[in-house]
Amino acid sequence: MTRLAGIAPVRNGRTFTFVLDRPRLLAIEVNGDRFRNLHLFANEIETAPPQPEDPDVRQKVPQLG
Repeated sequence: MTRLAGIAPVRNGRTFTFVLDRPRLLAIEVNGDRFRNLHLFANEIETAPPQPEDPDVRQKVPQLG
């Protein structure tokens, strides 16, 4: 990940943290395992995301009982 994309991850145990400067499509390999990697599709941050109370938003609420 770091080598090709110029991203500097920070490892803390089993967690990696990194910052993206723009939307990206990444394949994250751990220990060089290119066949079992994580595909990350990072879109732009929404500037006006839909709100639960908007008239066109439908929510599925779990029913208990």
